Amino acid sequence: METSKTPIQPTFAIPDKQPIHRSLYAKGSPRKDSAVSFVWTNFEFPYPHDHDHWELSVVANGLIRHTVNGVSSIARPGDVMLLRPGDYHSLAFDPNMPKNNFRLINFYVKVEHFKNLIGQYGKNAYADLLSGDSPSMKVSSAFLDAFIERTITAQLSAAESSVDFKSNILLHALVNEYFIQKYMTLSEHPKWLTNLLGFLNSTEVIGLSMEELAKTTPYSYSRLSRIFKRVTGKTILEYITRFKMIYAREILCNSDMGTLEIASLLGIDSLSHFNHLFRKFHGATPTAVRKQFHM
Repeated sequence: METSKTPIQPTFAIPDKQPIHRSLYAKGSPRKDSAVSFVWTNFEFPYPHDHDHWELSVVANGLIRHTVNGVSSIARPGDVMLLRPGDYHSLAFDPNMPKNNFRLINFYVKVEHFKNLIGQYGKNAYADLLSGDSPSMKVSSAFLDAFIERTITAQLSAAESSVDFKSNILLHALVNEYFIQKYMTLSEHPKWLTNLLGFLNSTEVIGLSMEELAKTTPYSYSRLSRIFKRVTGKTILEYITRFKMIYAREILCNSDMGTLEIASLLGIDSLSHFNHLFRKFHGATPTAVRKQFHM
């Protein structure tokens, strides 16, 4: 990325070639009094070690061999490694790869600070990160370019408090991108299913038979039912009923339409059946929900 700014390189010395059993935040972090800090590096660190903190490494340029917990791979621009306390790893130049353009952005994060941040994503989110393989992701070139620019801008901040604030924003950006990629990627589902889910969340679905609905997909209704149940955990009828009950509550609270009229609009002929479904879904009768809404 073309920029007039240059990242600030670290000045600390690389230790002698011997195994490092533990890297301490107080010694490795360029800002030991802050809960999060980062530094640019352009050298290898081939000595196996672990940390008493979290380390998030972003490859900005070049290639390097990264080995974590005995598994080795080539890290490329846009690769982000989330290294947990206790992950044993090293970074080494491959003899067959160029070394002159390598740049890495290393974030150091105190455990309690990172745990509190991850806790915002769910009560099990931190435990999930600690289990299984060391977490990692690949960011887009657009994300990487913007991230590089922002890290340089943060380094140029004059006030210590401003550097801390911006470092935290950058950390949040990485963590948020990780969880978006892990839990919100749509490409894992085929296009027809994405289209079907959109259709099932619209009023167009009301009044359609299951066979008519199946015609919007490449499958027969029986096969579609099995695929849908496997992917969503719900039957198509359960999914449609859920939409109808949400829609019924919206109509009930924002119009003067009677319960029988709403049931008819949703294609439910029996008022008692409508009341049963509504109460099962919302935990109260239509009359009680409307009264509570207008209190």
